[in-house]
Amino acid sequence: SFLKLRRHHISCLIGQQMLIHGGISETGEYLNDMILLNLNPYKWVTCPISSYSENPTLAMHSCALGVQNDIKNSIKFNIFKFPEQSVTKRIYSRIKERGLYIFGGKSKDDQGPTNKLRVLRIGKKPLDWITLETNGKGPSPRYLSSLNFFEEGNFLIVHGGRNDYDNSSCAFNDTYVFELYRLEWLRVVFDESIKVMRRYSHGSIVSGRNLIIFGGMNGNHFLGSGLFIINLDQEMAA
Repeated sequence: SFLKLRRHHISCLIGQQMLIHGGISETGEYLNDMILLNLNPYKWVTCPISSYSENPTLAMHSCALGVQNDIKNSIKFNIFKFPEQSVTKRIYSRIKERGLYIFGGKSKDDQGPTNKLRVLRIGKKPLDWITLETNGKGPSPRYLSSLNFFEEGNFLIVHGGRNDYDNSSCAFNDTYVFELYRLEWLRVVFDESIKVMRRYSHGSIVSGRNLIIFGGMNGNHFLGSGLFIINLDQEMAA
């Protein structure tokens, strides 16, 4: 099989296809391949990438699909094609680069993590990767953080993660948003009365106007079963 066994990869549903990228193989090799699973019928296929761009070698990175919900939920949407939209909707789209965003991760065991924000530009064939030139001060390098898309605010949310190289406590408890039109990072400021646990390897989803975070680790310790919920309605960034 052309599909190597792996861990610490990313996966994302794009239309009726599941995309798999990167990870670490059984032999400890850091991977850069990208594979698609067609869901109807189930079939693994290779994913064509432009000769001008190269799949990044990464593991323990995070991903989120930066595409408007009306497109994402269309039966005509797939990784190689956006459904037709009215001129008005195209003009007023607030997402400057629609595609699969990936953040952070590591490319080798003996190298520190990255804080690059990359986009797999979709809706065409072949696909291509770009590394975004961003504004503002973003998160420090890290891996095993979470990344989510909140359409109403038109931003991505990075929470937590780990860096063994220049972070004495290993795990992070910070939160950043990335505004998808201005391509600008903003750090979220919480009320001093709120205790935000340091964590990595956690799970997170956006439900309504809340980011719900569950589980993860802090150093060698598992975090409890309580939920940490961030209300995305608030003016949190500064």
